[in-house]
Amino acid sequence: ITVADKTFVIAPATQIKYHGKAMTTAEITAKLSAGKLYATVQGTTLTDKTLRAALIIVQDGASSEQATASNEQTNPSNERAAATNEQQVRGKVTVVTATTLHIDGFANDIILNADTKVEQVGAGKLDITAIKVGQTVQVHVVLSGTAYLGQQVHIEDK
Repeated sequence: ITVADKTFVIAPATQIKYHGKAMTTAEITAKLSAGKLYATVQGTTLTDKTLRAALIIVQDGASSEQATASNEQTNPSNERAAATNEQQVRGKVTVVTATTLHIDGFANDIILNADTKVEQVGAGKLDITAIKVGQTVQVHVVLSGTAYLGQQVHIEDK
């Protein structure tokens, strides 16, 4: 996908949202054939300088968020300049400690604390110790300064 003259690779872990619902690349293609779409892309610059999309938010019209697409990828420290401080991150857990979570495809540490809510399909509310390496999770994060704070972790594996 190309946004603001930047081309991003869509990986299997890339989340694509349209009006808050998941969308496929085929659905984007179909909508593009019907007219112009706007998108905000959050992603990371890989070591080979390619851009990998982590989250694509598709809109029918331009918004103030549209202008952030190019800024997000030109910041050399990989920090994201986002129009909102809240976002969703989904992927496999690669590292988890009592205070830090790493998700495959998300370049930043996610900070966990006593306020982080944890839920699992079929098990309800749990604590941070329920999060295990290899599980698929969706995390609601809030950017505070340069730190990503985990507000809620939803463990998708039963």
